[in-house]
Amino acid sequence: MIELIRRVPELMTQVLSSRFGVSVSPGLSASPFSEASRVIQPRTLHADAAFVFSDAHGTTRFAVVFEVQRAWDPEKRWSWPLYVTHLENEARVDAALMVYCPDARVGARYRDRLGDVGVSVRIHPFVVTPDDLPLVLDPHQAEDSPELAVFGMMAHGREQRASDGFPAYAAAVEVLSERLGLDAATSYHDLVKAVMSAAVRDEWSEYMSTSTIPRRWFSEDNQRAHEKGVREGLSRGKSEGVAEGEARSLLTILRTRGFEVPDALRDRVFAADSEQLERWIQAAVTADHLDQIFS
Repeated sequence: MIELIRRVPELMTQVLSSRFGVSVSPGLSASPFSEASRVIQPRTLHADAAFVFSDAHGTTRFAVVFEVQRAWDPEKRWSWPLYVTHLENEARVDAALMVYCPDARVGARYRDRLGDVGVSVRIHPFVVTPDDLPLVLDPHQAEDSPELAVFGMMAHGREQRASDGFPAYAAAVEVLSERLGLDAATSYHDLVKAVMSAAVRDEWSEYMSTSTIPRRWFSEDNQRAHEKGVREGLSRGKSEGVAEGEARSLLTILRTRGFEVPDALRDRVFAADSEQLERWIQAAVTADHLDQIFS
């Protein structure tokens, strides 16, 4: 999710506006801002991502700090105000704190405990869970708001009903391919595919194999992984074929994110079972170093 936000930061302002009613001027362009915040002690705290949004004249109008929280962390009560006030002080604009929680129960806890706290400096995080991001089902709606359709598929890609959104998701990525280029669309698709469950990935590959419309962003690596997985599944058993496909998908994600994978690590990936590969794929989406994935 962090990687998707870094590549399409406009998703943050779209969700803040549509879900929470935050007023954001239209037509602003985004640029990354330092996630680091210095504190009195000799150390630096890092938010997951931070962006400033500027108008056509280059004047900064808005800023957003973005965090992903998979578990409850009471220390966020103290680090989140620091992130926001640091960004506001540096950019000289109002900043919003957007927190994405893949687990709705974790999100509810943050809303309950940290929804509006503080005295002089108050903190009001905009907590987003998959429940706040609809799975887009209408291809026409996806073509109008392709970023939100991609965001929705990423949020719900592990659910059985994700297949209901395949036509809309494919339409959204096709629009992004035309708007941003083939490489960008392929990269977005690889990120979304990485968070899908193994069952949903299999359904997605089957759906694409029956599509009459050529999708160049359905990368050759993904197609080869699926086809080889199917062939190997027929000859060696389904579980081995699925693992083979997942291993190649993991390597595609790592390459897309710019990681250099040594031969020894490639051998380890292809020797792993499907359950282990699933955990590595999940970690690969947000990790900054290979050690964070394979430790």
